[in-house]
Amino acid sequence: MFKYMIAAACTLSAAPVLAQDMVSANDPATMVKILEFAGYEAELSTDSQGDPLISTELAGYNTDLVFYGCNEETHDECDAIQFYAGFKTDGKIDAVKVDAFNAQYRYAQASLDEDKDMVIRWDVLTGKGIPTPVFLMSVRAFAVAIGNAADTAFPD
Repeated sequence: MFKYMIAAACTLSAAPVLAQDMVSANDPATMVKILEFAGYEAELSTDSQGDPLISTELAGYNTDLVFYGCNEETHDECDAIQFYAGFKTDGKIDAVKVDAFNAQYRYAQASLDEDKDMVIRWDVLTGKGIPTPVFLMSVRAFAVAIGNAADTAFPD
C-alpha cells in the first residue's frame, strides 16, 4: 500500500507539469513518455495484428496496454486502450471468486481464460485525447486493481 501512496504522490506532483497535455491512443509514443515520466518502465511494440502495444509493470505484474479502434491497414488512428494483466493460477481459481472480484472492484473486469487462469482488463476510450492526469489516474487505478486481483488469485 505504501508503494502505491508513493507512486500517487510522485504522479500528483507531476500533475502541474502535465496539466495542459492530452494523451490519446492515437499517439502511443507519447503514452510511453508519460508512463516513463511517471516512473514506469514502458516498451512500445506491436501486437500480432500489427497494432501498437505498450508493455509495462504495475503492482509488480506484467501489464499490457492493448490498442483498439486502430485503422486496419495503417494500424494508427487508434481511439482506445485496454489495460490487461494475467495471473497463472493453474486452474486453482473458480468463477465464483472471479464473480466476487467483479462485484467488488470498479476499475477492472476479471475473467478466466481458456487455461482457467485469471485475467483482468479495463478499457479506456481516449478519442482525440484525455487529460494526462486522468490517464495517470487510470494507470494508478488499474495498478490497485492488479494488487486486489493478485490477492484474489493467490489468497495464501
